[in-house]
Amino acid sequence: MFLSYTVVPVFVFTILLNFNYVYSDEDIIFNSCKECLESECHTTNHGPCIKQAHSSNFRCVTCTKNEDGHGLFYTYNLCEKGCHGISEICTCSAYCYLCATQEDVANLKISTCTIPKKMLDDSCRLVDYEIPEE
Repeated sequence: MFLSYTVVPVFVFTILLNFNYVYSDEDIIFNSCKECLESECHTTNHGPCIKQAHSSNFRCVTCTKNEDGHGLFYTYNLCEKGCHGISEICTCSAYCYLCATQEDVANLKISTCTIPKKMLDDSCRLVDYEIPEE
């Protein structure tokens, strides 16, 4: 009887944890370069894999939209091309550039700017961080 009361919550928690991992728009952390390069984030969404500073982990960076719906871009040039409003500006937020109005930027929680200088190529070698300009 005790086992059944314990198993169900643990099982549900495990399913929810996996669901959040698979369907999250956030950057994804990996234990190895190979895992990052084989991830859907990198292979399908073309997110660059980077080595995390002060860690042995790897991150697949995704720059699409933030939780408020503002556009995120890999480079400042892409941000300028993607910002269509007259009052919109580009500002750095974490691994991406954010396109928003000056008023929104003042009210948003902006993360410390950490645009990568290096990324991993398909052989897990560090190369200069260059995202193709579309």
